[in-house]
Amino acid sequence: MSVVPHAPALDAHRPLLESLAYRMLGSAAEAEDVVQDTFVRALARPPRSDRPMRPWLVRVACNIARDRLRKRKVRAYRGPWLPEPMAAPPTDPRADPESSLRLAQTATLAWLVAAEALTPEQRAVLLLRDVFDWDVAEVCAAVERSPGAVRSLHLRARRALADAPIPALDPQTLRAHERALHGVLRALLEGDEGALQRLLSDDVVLRSDGGDEVHAIGRRLVGSARVARVALALARASGPPEAVRIVQINGLPAIIERSPLHRLARWPTTSLTSVVLGPDGRIAQVFSVVAPSKLTRIGRVRGA
Repeated sequence: MSVVPHAPALDAHRPLLESLAYRMLGSAAEAEDVVQDTFVRALARPPRSDRPMRPWLVRVACNIARDRLRKRKVRAYRGPWLPEPMAAPPTDPRADPESSLRLAQTATLAWLVAAEALTPEQRAVLLLRDVFDWDVAEVCAAVERSPGAVRSLHLRARRALADAPIPALDPQTLRAHERALHGVLRALLEGDEGALQRLLSDDVVLRSDGGDEVHAIGRRLVGSARVARVALALARASGPPEAVRIVQINGLPAIIERSPLHRLARWPTTSLTSVVLGPDGRIAQVFSVVAPSKLTRIGRVRGA
């Protein structure tokens, strides 16, 4: 006979489940929903009392997250999709230092964007094997696939992300990103297109996500001249910011900016800009999140 688990006992597993769901979906709000749905199932139809709760919860959360990811991928989205930024992405307090570092790296915006190229099954297997350090048998049980299928999914996921520019999170890398952002701010405030262009890789890619809530660049921009020109045009159109600061978001420094209300409707008043540096130290990727619904977990901008 099954024993219905007490809710506080379930809460002990919340950090692990939120960590997994956020990295599966790139959305804190959806991750919380996944955990709640998992707990509802655990309370309504718990596993047998002789089975450990943690693997069962992970399997249920994986299935719910994969279903949500499949549905999101087939829905139309206006413009580029970017993850929901967080000042402190969910992590697992039980993780050892090495696992904690992998968790931090897979919460960066760069990793979450790159992982969108994976299938939901590949993403789940990669996270469980490489980040949460589960063995093949445990992953098979979680995703309900054979050992051969799990190994194949894992290999394809690794190959798909092999060349993705995922930044390290060591102090030197953090300082380099912060210097680059200070340079971007100076160039934008001074209207110096040449200085801004010199900070950018020749083939830099800019993605801007307004979530169909506010105005945003509706497609990817590629190339230093184009990105610099558009960025300066937007800065001039929005006017001087009310407040700007550089803070750590998803493990890397990012610019959070608050602008005054614009005369045009649907103009963003808060934005987050994060970058990824290329091997030459110039900016290779720019992520600009302006959708208000995705900026609720980054904190307020206090002072310029």
